[in-house]
Amino acid sequence: MSAASQKGSSDEVDSSISGSRHVTDEDYDVYLRGRAAGMTAERAARQLGFSKQTMYEWQQRNPDKWEEFKARLRAPMLDQIIRHSKKQWQPAAWFLERSFPNEFALTEVHRIQHSGTVEHKFQMVDRTAIEELSGTLREVESEVCNP
Repeated sequence: MSAASQKGSSDEVDSSISGSRHVTDEDYDVYLRGRAAGMTAERAARQLGFSKQTMYEWQQRNPDKWEEFKARLRAPMLDQIIRHSKKQWQPAAWFLERSFPNEFALTEVHRIQHSGTVEHKFQMVDRTAIEELSGTLREVESEVCNP
């Protein structure tokens, strides 16, 4: 039986999506594995038959599980930044900034005015860095979801 079809806690599912099923701990673990693999919150929730809002509400009522998940991702993200700082550290830094804003987010606002032209430079993300990051996320996912 899939995680989405099991009943457990009293957390309700968006009835327009999945009837009267409830979010279980196993459902939430599957949701977190999807998030760790790079899925959006909406996609990870919908693959289980839940709305994104339902998962966010469950997360707010069960903050320890979410904090444990984020804590386990923190060290590998820092490791990625260190290992790839010469090539492509930005994706891991982006994750840290948004997951741990009190520690990594820019807290100052700088307003700059200029006249003239602006030159834009774009850099493609290195495929090797993405693959290594995905591998690290899979390792953390297995630790979080299969202790």
